[in-house]
Amino acid sequence: MSSPVRMDDLVVANTLVVGSLVIPNQTITDAMVNNAAAISDDKLRHKYSIDYAQNHGTAVAAQRKAVYVANAAGTMTDVLAGVTVANAGAATITVNVKKNGTNVLSSAITITSSHSAFASVVGTFSVGTYVAGDVFEVDVTVAAGGGTIGQGLFVKMLASEAAN
Repeated sequence: MSSPVRMDDLVVANTLVVGSLVIPNQTITDAMVNNAAAISDDKLRHKYSIDYAQNHGTAVAAQRKAVYVANAAGTMTDVLAGVTVANAGAATITVNVKKNGTNVLSSAITITSSHSAFASVVGTFSVGTYVAGDVFEVDVTVAAGGGTIGQGLFVKMLASEAAN
């Protein structure tokens, strides 16, 4: 086996033929990819932010609403929820995410009076993977419990999806 040859500066004027080439991770950056490279979108992943919100100024209401239909196979990576006006007393807001009608969070996100306005309460997907055509819903339930239900519910989910 021959010894490796170290070349600090190699300039190739025409064509370089290589049997195999190993490029270390983080070597080619986004800025190095020519805009005219015409990379096919089927080699890319798509990131989506799926948002659900209820109006500020009105108490959060129970509602079940479809928020996303998957374009291709993918994974839900993150979910969080919060309110713009906090609950008071024993009031609770519960948020669940359903895929094709079935809960897919490890446990529902529960917003109580211990969560301040604009605080994000993070949930965890027990089943995050999906296929094209799967339908995601946000399912909200509320209980005043002698307190005052908060306002301005917001829910955000992040998805990483294959190109379709």
